[in-house]
Amino acid sequence: MVVGFAITAPAAAAFEDAWRAYVGGDYAAAERGFAAAAERGDARAAWLLGDLYARGRGVAPDPARALEWKERAAELGDVAAQFAVGEMYAQGRGAPLDPDRAARWFERAAEQGHPNAALALARLREREGHMEQALGWYRRAAEAGLLEAQQRLARIYEEGFGVPRDPERAAEWRRRAEGVLQEERRFQAAEQARREAEAQAEAYRRAWQDYWGTHVWLDRHDRPWHRGWSYGIGFGPYPWGYPYGW
Repeated sequence: MVVGFAITAPAAAAFEDAWRAYVGGDYAAAERGFAAAAERGDARAAWLLGDLYARGRGVAPDPARALEWKERAAELGDVAAQFAVGEMYAQGRGAPLDPDRAARWFERAAEQGHPNAALALARLREREGHMEQALGWYRRAAEAGLLEAQQRLARIYEEGFGVPRDPERAAEWRRRAEGVLQEERRFQAAEQARREAEAQAEAYRRAWQDYWGTHVWLDRHDRPWHRGWSYGIGFGPYPWGYPYGW
């Protein structure tokens, strides 16, 4: 989600040209186009330009330039970029480790509803010993349905990490975490069934193609015994046609 700015017509046109080049694999042209669009305030272009530098597509890999452009996208209001830039500062990718800047970007993304940013900020505050702040961010991530946040809250209340022990709250978060786990198991089972059904359908399609491919070849090569097989008229010792491979 991108909020808080308007993309100008020249920026939009530059982005469209760059995107076509990117999809077509012309990364050098994409880099030029994304740079032009990003300079005109297109957060999408700034993010993709950072990605080109991160992956070394059309340009030499450059983590610092990758961070620079992704941070530009974050400043323009791209929530996913805000979270990603926070992770880069938290991990020291493209710049030295900077927990304070990481926290600022995590908070900006979390305030706009990014649950993983809330979880990342909660972890950071817990490591710093700010349990009251950590609990607030854990709760926000947990309310959004993040299993890790729910499990962590249950453990905190069970063990009394920085807060008084609260078995009732711990049990409530354990119950909610179990609900998420069950939902994930149902989803995984459905995905497995879907993949198996697709594989079965593909095997059937291939078998059907092989079956008719064999008949077309035999018909084209004027095999009378095969024509008899096709129309239910037997010839010789095999009234339903010769076995495959003969």
